Amino acid sequence: MAREFFLAEHGREPVNAQELTGQIAKDSRPRTQTVAGYDLTFSPVKSVSTLWAVADPAVAAVIERAHQAAVRDALSFIEKHALFTRTGPQGIRQVNVRGLVAAAFTHRDSRAGDPDLHTHVAVANKVQTLDGRWLAIDGRVLFKANVAASEAYNTALEQHVRGTLGLRFAERPGTDPAKRPIREIVGVDPRLNQRWSTRRAHINTRRGELAIKFQKDHGRPPTPVEALQLAQQATLETRDAKHEPRSLTEQRATPPPCAPSPWPGPRTAARSSASPRPQPQPLYLANRPASAPTPSPNSPGPLTMVNCRLGRPRSARRRW
Repeated sequence: MAREFFLAEHGREPVNAQELTGQIAKDSRPRTQTVAGYDLTFSPVKSVSTLWAVADPAVAAVIERAHQAAVRDALSFIEKHALFTRTGPQGIRQVNVRGLVAAAFTHRDSRAGDPDLHTHVAVANKVQTLDGRWLAIDGRVLFKANVAASEAYNTALEQHVRGTLGLRFAERPGTDPAKRPIREIVGVDPRLNQRWSTRRAHINTRRGELAIKFQKDHGRPPTPVEALQLAQQATLETRDAKHEPRSLTEQRATPPPCAPSPWPGPRTAARSSASPRPQPQPLYLANRPASAPTPSPNSPGPLTMVNCRLGRPRSARRRW
């Protein structure tokens, strides 16, 4: 077979065994794919987005600054431990670089319209070596650091939120013991977190349907690898088109379904309603975390606002 491949590519027979061995090594080497960049997404646990959505404007601003600070901390972790390029024949040498070239875009809701504070960091696939050359990122190291970078973000976010608002985090009850424990803000009603997780509920429902069909077709449950593929299929099949962009003022114009009365007025938008699309932010020029604001005497505390009465979920999307 190797001889056939050599003949098809070069139009002649190999001169010797060394040429044939070289062809085998070339065809066996993993194919590389050139990419323009990477999308790093940083999303807090649901209770953080929930509290951010229902809190008064001053507290919500502190939570968002804590999120942005945690993103910067995670990016610093990546730059220190997972950002390299390769030089030499076949990229044999891994070398240090000066840092990321990236822009951050903060989104505040999910495709299903639920509160979902998260930041996409678009990273260019070019880094500068210490001797001034611009080369591609070593993507293998970056991908391997995915879990570690996520943990760096989660840990930093918890520290920033605890330091500015004095809130506590604890492991979510009922978490699968085989998986990493998830820590949520103590005092945020889990039912509200669940109600504002419409997207995940749709994915889990479809994943269950696909697993049942798989077992019926194959006479056995899916393996862990096959289960992951089914989960990815469920994610794509339930993915709605993105809704029209809205400014922060528009998003907060209508209270959440369980918001208490009186609802705190909308806070100042981070961008004008005339230009609602997210704008790139310089990663290291954002505002530093501020100290916790002093609530007004008539303003309910953040946890009081979250522990509100929950009605039956509505199927239609609602602004929050």
